[in-house]
Amino acid sequence: MKWLFAILKRKWHSASYVLLLLPAWGFSQVPIDASETSITLSANALVANGIDSALLTIQLVDTEGTPLSTGGATVRAQSTLGAISPTPLTDHGDGTYSGVLVSGITAGTATVSANVNGEAISQTATVVFRPAPLSLENSYLVADQTTLLANGVNQTTVRIVLLNTAGTAYLSDSVAFLPITPPLARVLSQPVRINDSIHEVTLVAGRDTGAVTLQAEVERKVLTNTETVHLVNPSVSLELSTITVDTDMLFLPQRGTGRADSTLIRVTLIDETGVPLGNHTGTVQVQSTGGLLASSTAEYVDSLAAYITTMYSPTEAGEAQISATYNGELLGEEIQIRFIDVEIPQGISPNGDGLNETWILSGLDGVGSQVTVYNAQGEAVYYASPYSNEDPFLGTSNVGAMAGNELPNGTYYFRIAYGDTERNEVYNYLIIQR
Repeated sequence: MKWLFAILKRKWHSASYVLLLLPAWGFSQVPIDASETSITLSANALVANGIDSALLTIQLVDTEGTPLSTGGATVRAQSTLGAISPTPLTDHGDGTYSGVLVSGITAGTATVSANVNGEAISQTATVVFRPAPLSLENSYLVADQTTLLANGVNQTTVRIVLLNTAGTAYLSDSVAFLPITPPLARVLSQPVRINDSIHEVTLVAGRDTGAVTLQAEVERKVLTNTETVHLVNPSVSLELSTITVDTDMLFLPQRGTGRADSTLIRVTLIDETGVPLGNHTGTVQVQSTGGLLASSTAEYVDSLAAYITTMYSPTEAGEAQISATYNGELLGEEIQIRFIDVEIPQGISPNGDGLNETWILSGLDGVGSQVTVYNAQGEAVYYASPYSNEDPFLGTSNVGAMAGNELPNGTYYFRIAYGDTERNEVYNYLIIQR
């Protein structure tokens, strides 16, 4: 019970003032029992969308368990999720106090507690905040790059972001990427979830230009938003494009080489990202300061993935610089080819008569040649690296079972490898006749 102090002025014997203690009947003077006071909510579940709400009501009771019928107390409430207003709660003057609990955007179970005049109310109430449903309008697709080079290799990551009606993450494993229209690109796999709301796919460009529309569906429902990726014609990099040859040494036409004195010249166009372009729009021309070109215009060959022309050896030894242009613009690379005057005897007669005793290979000095001679069974009987005309083959074996012995008369076969390119090889036969 609350009391009001009052001072009344009276003349009573020698005392001028008397202090009287009077009950203050206008205040809430009945003791409140916080352990019996009830907290109720108008709903036991809300959608976690920041909008759904429930009415919160608190009924105060006295120490005898009787609901109060008067107001005057200060009641505050709080929730572990969502928000309650107003603070303090509305006093209806009849022992009841109310407010509104508005859901948050986080799913879970909220616990509501309260206090009256600063004293905690024992009872609590709970409400479940259910996840907000998927929003087909809020969800969207986004590509890291919306422009790709149409080179068959260029790629980008596409993210499918799932949001609920509250604009927050929506969790689902039922996400699919719809067929790309038009089919100018492809995805490496179906979407992979990387967190609660984001799924990823890798989009790879084809070789045709155009714009593709990307769509996805979630739980068999197609998202409203799409993404557009443009595939553009890649540019040829003059600096990165290459010129190569099968062999960088050609023999002049001579008996005994056993090979066609020609080589393929390959021009590979490469875009600015380092990716070969394949058959690209434009013209490739090859120029050389020596040798004989089958055609100065290189033709694209699918099986070789390059523009091809053939060079034949001339009739005189020397060197040539090979260059190429794309649509009249000079490529950055230039290569050199050598024309070698080589004579390879196809027989020796090491019998001591001073004629054709040794196998002299003219024209291979200084090119790092390796020579292997085989018998008719394919067994190596002689090997030298590098081969030297100062210590030539005399018809004597230096490897295998015959090492150190003269080889019998007959037909043998040889392989000569020279220079730095693996394709620089000569195969033919050699006759030993003593």
